[in-house]
Amino acid sequence: MTVQAEGSGADSILAVDIGTDWTHVALIDTVEGEYRYVASAEARSTWGQPEADVKASVRSALRELSALAGRPFLDNQEELIKPEQRNGSGVDALVVTSSAAPPLRVLIAGLTRDLSVTTAMRCAEFICSTIYDVIVWDESSRGWDTDHLQRLYEEPPDVVLMVGGVDMGPITPLVEMARVLAATFGSLEEDRKPVLLFAANQDARRPVEATIGGRLDLRVVDNVRPTLDTESISEARLELEKIYQSVKIERLPGFERLKDWCEVPALATAVSLEAIVRFLNRQYKLQHGMLALDIGSYSTHVMMASDDGLLSFLNRGTGCGRGLRQVMDSSGLYSLLRWVPIAMRPGEARTRLANMEMRPASISQTTQDLMLVQAVAREATRQTLKKARSQWPSMGLFSEDGLMPPLDLIVVRGGVFAYAPHPGQVSLMVIDAVQPIGVTRLVLDWASMLPQLGALARFSPLATAQVTQYDALMELGTVVSPVGRVREGQVAVKVNLQRDDSTQVELKVPFGAIRRIPLRADQTGILELRPHRKLDIGMGKAGIGVKVKIRGGVLGIIIDARGRPLELPIDNRERLLRLQQWMRLMQP
Repeated sequence: MTVQAEGSGADSILAVDIGTDWTHVALIDTVEGEYRYVASAEARSTWGQPEADVKASVRSALRELSALAGRPFLDNQEELIKPEQRNGSGVDALVVTSSAAPPLRVLIAGLTRDLSVTTAMRCAEFICSTIYDVIVWDESSRGWDTDHLQRLYEEPPDVVLMVGGVDMGPITPLVEMARVLAATFGSLEEDRKPVLLFAANQDARRPVEATIGGRLDLRVVDNVRPTLDTESISEARLELEKIYQSVKIERLPGFERLKDWCEVPALATAVSLEAIVRFLNRQYKLQHGMLALDIGSYSTHVMMASDDGLLSFLNRGTGCGRGLRQVMDSSGLYSLLRWVPIAMRPGEARTRLANMEMRPASISQTTQDLMLVQAVAREATRQTLKKARSQWPSMGLFSEDGLMPPLDLIVVRGGVFAYAPHPGQVSLMVIDAVQPIGVTRLVLDWASMLPQLGALARFSPLATAQVTQYDALMELGTVVSPVGRVREGQVAVKVNLQRDDSTQVELKVPFGAIRRIPLRADQTGILELRPHRKLDIGMGKAGIGVKVKIRGGVLGIIIDARGRPLELPIDNRERLLRLQQWMRLMQP
């Protein structure tokens, strides 16, 4: 028998993530009284045809996990064995996240476009939703256009977010709006009716409820605009999260049967990932904050966390599988090919990319395909960060040329990283695409379990903390990135490393080069950096040196003296030689 870990009443836990193409299952168990990652497995997701049953892929992954862990999880009827038995079979708990469900379609209905509707649009920029339509109930449009309402009736949204009026303001316009909404959607079949989320003048709650009369599922939350000068969207966004869970995730084919296995309600992968990013930012006590990057088959998700909060942007349709076409159309084929260190004709590249798009769950079998999909990852990241900059509030985060602010930590996840042949390729993809400045740690979600850990935190915070601390992240290394440009070959930065074992390394790194200094993941050291007088090492001013305590990783310390912004050689032959050289230098 295992020693029961404190905090949840469960010794062993299965963490499941149902993705667009793959379903991942990880086993977490107690070892000497602490929660540890044991093993993981994956199977093709089965939410679509012909199976149309998400539970089938979970079962497939569990059978694979049973072979790896040496213990059965399913009984003879293919049902989960729960709780864990004395012979070691089964498991005590299971948590689920999913990114397979489509986004929540939100119709915003409000009184004034420049106040409540604008606030509602910010509220509806929930990472698992999309704004389906906006209708404004003002003097010129009172009663709304009949044809417009007919179109909404024929293709109803998932949610109507009803806003308008400050608290203690007029209630009649809201009651009139509710009457039209009830008349428009109230006669629909139950499974087509939208949820009505009331986030308006709180004095209108009861009159609106009486007007709706049970014809729609009415949810009431705090006013998103309680006063002219105040916004309050947190409660409405939390309710959108709950609606997404019930309306989208739980309606995935076969999910109703999977619910019986779950300990807590399923979470959207993106929502759960945000939770674990907040946790990591608090755990590491970062000075400058962190960036998290998740590249999937169909979407790319970026998050920036700091003491000021979390900024999050989900770029749907942009990924390394089903979202590959969008990346190619937005960047252009030649922008993709500039990252490929192998001579490749445009026609050949188009054919290979088309095959990848048709088989989004396949793993690259040739060097050419591998280099192409890694180029797609670079461009997907660049596109997403560019879009995120336009969506996020202007807080002086980015420089005029679009460079990132100094970051202490970059966390990456996704199949394109997890299946890379070696961590040097992972690091190079991230460095090329994000172009960090200053001194930044790089870590990888190597077992594809960060979202599940975010969901697990709702059931067992202790398990989340211990598995994150010991097992979830691979330390790739620390990258040093000067900003600016000098003449090729000039000394860009002088480096002095004092390791904790008293050994020392001194190095002069020329501009345009990448150099690595070995420093194991279990080692620390004092790193002294003295940049060229025209280069900034993340201090906000050129020529200023810095001395920092750092930790190592599988790649040690990476000195990236190629300059910021990063510029690739224009000459094709020179570009290929440089890309090949950089890749060789990044091999551990």
